[in-house]
Amino acid sequence: MLVYYLGHFFSQIEMKEDLSWERERRWLEKMEALSATARGIAHDLNNVLTPILMNAEMALAQAPEGSLRTFLEQILEAAERAKKLLGHITAFGRQMQMERRPVEVAELLRGAIERIRPTLPPGIELREEIRSPGTVMADPPQIEKVLLDLAENAVQAMGEEGTLEISVEEVDPRSAPFPSMVPGPYFRIRVMDTGCGINPAVKDLVFDPYFTTRGADGRRGWGLSVAYGIVRNHEGALRIADQKGEGTIFDLFLPKMVQKSLEEPSPLPKGKERVLLLEEGGLLGVEGEMLQRLGYRVVGVTAPSEALGMLEGFDLLVADGELAKEIEGRIFKPVVFLCRFGEEAGGITVRKPVLLRELAEAVRRALGKSQEDSWRRS
Repeated sequence: MLVYYLGHFFSQIEMKEDLSWERERRWLEKMEALSATARGIAHDLNNVLTPILMNAEMALAQAPEGSLRTFLEQILEAAERAKKLLGHITAFGRQMQMERRPVEVAELLRGAIERIRPTLPPGIELREEIRSPGTVMADPPQIEKVLLDLAENAVQAMGEEGTLEISVEEVDPRSAPFPSMVPGPYFRIRVMDTGCGINPAVKDLVFDPYFTTRGADGRRGWGLSVAYGIVRNHEGALRIADQKGEGTIFDLFLPKMVQKSLEEPSPLPKGKERVLLLEEGGLLGVEGEMLQRLGYRVVGVTAPSEALGMLEGFDLLVADGELAKEIEGRIFKPVVFLCRFGEEAGGITVRKPVLLRELAEAVRRALGKSQEDSWRRS
């Protein structure tokens, strides 16, 4: 009987963990869909906004004083606001430019705290616990912005009095806390306040663009949505932790940099096969030169239809992920896709900007897989 109850107890725990994991996976799928939509909107909005800004500036420079000049100034002012909005959309869609570098996590947090402290009302106490040594690959101004946004939300939840606590600790590297995270060592930066807390019913909505819990008069915007995009761009995660009692806890996970081995790197894998490169004109030359340095005989084209007609004479296609979509389903050779961050191609992929070693290893992997498949068929 005891064995039965113990078995039932542990099966219930496993079921709850599975449900939690499935809920997290569905939430992540929703956020990825929103990010993909944001990327498309940002691309189209940029194409519309660029000529408006350029022509408004040119017209304003030549306009005489008077009502026409006033109208042009208002157009330019509105376009500048739209440009700022485009920046928010780009950040949420994870397409923003970053300058990541190795930085001590303690240094990163102290820099953010120096900016947060002057913004706090006198009645809010700031506590910090920064003991974990280690390095992350981060763009410090971007991570500081995330922490400033979280602190601002905490202040709005607490009002004039309360406690804001910022801490960091290393998370057990044996498992990733969320499906979106690659297993490995992470730093968990925790921002905790003593405010009114967040209703569990809306917990999964707080990172959605324009979501607010402050009613019709509350300020709506992209604050936490942008924060989410920045952290995901750092290959991390941003979540609301389970709450006990009052207040809100945000957990920000950043991958810890692991000390690389001091051994000599292995030689670059090379080959002599024939490679067809399908790429945009601006990148065709440099990527072609990379492949030639690796020993391959390379021909480059920019049109998908042209690539499709030439495939028969080559051993491998190396193709831009977007251009390859135009001939999807008709490629009968092994392929290496060159994709921007956030794009998916469903095969062997190298992320842009392309690094020589990553390209070399992907090409050999694709050619090796093709040879292995032909052996199996024979």
